[in-house]
Amino acid sequence: MATPFSFLSGSRPGVDTCNFQIHPSIRFKGHAIANVTGTRLEVETRRSSEKSPRRKRRLNTADKLPKDLIGKYDLVYVRLLPPLAEKVKARVVGNLYRLLRPGGYIQWDELDGENMRVRRDDPGAQTPAMDKICEGFAGSRGSDEAVEVPRLLAGRGFVSVEMESWGEKLDLESMARERWIVEAKGWVDDVDDGRIWKDAYQESLQGAALWVPRIVVVGKRPMRRCWGWLLGLVCFW
Repeated sequence: MATPFSFLSGSRPGVDTCNFQIHPSIRFKGHAIANVTGTRLEVETRRSSEKSPRRKRRLNTADKLPKDLIGKYDLVYVRLLPPLAEKVKARVVGNLYRLLRPGGYIQWDELDGENMRVRRDDPGAQTPAMDKICEGFAGSRGSDEAVEVPRLLAGRGFVSVEMESWGEKLDLESMARERWIVEAKGWVDDVDDGRIWKDAYQESLQGAALWVPRIVVVGKRPMRRCWGWLLGLVCFW
């Protein structure tokens, strides 16, 4: 289970709906967190001294990183990376690695759309709107993307990479209001957007709910190898 510590107070719409929180295995003393939703990187920085006001910066994780962000963060928190070409994906993962200080953590959260289900209080209840949402979401975000995350991280050099999965029941009222999942994936034009969410909300009032497993991958950037330097120092003395 996740800890009650939310990664950021000002999360993007939909993040709270899925209860995205820092995994309990991540125990870092620092407070520098880089927040990545989709391909958008959001960080807070200070212009000069520690007394200067913080400013938010938004960048694309596929672009070249500014030098002042490299190796600055204790945790990179990634959620819902869209399907990308393999070369672009490799560049994104490389940038995520470079954002971290040695010993820093990455947490990558995805939704397993292929196993999204409708749960009903009445097993015989008809839920055509929710069924349609499940079909569309599975087509836009299957589980293949999610289960590939450990391979991507390990291939870039992350260590102690582990994957965990558990289910979440989505709040249909919040989900219908924000519509962040569907809009982010671009299949909304293929369904009757205005009506399907109203119908799905009515189905939720009858005891139905959308349920989707959440996949969480945690890894760590290794510490610098300094044994050779230490050995040389000992030999010198």
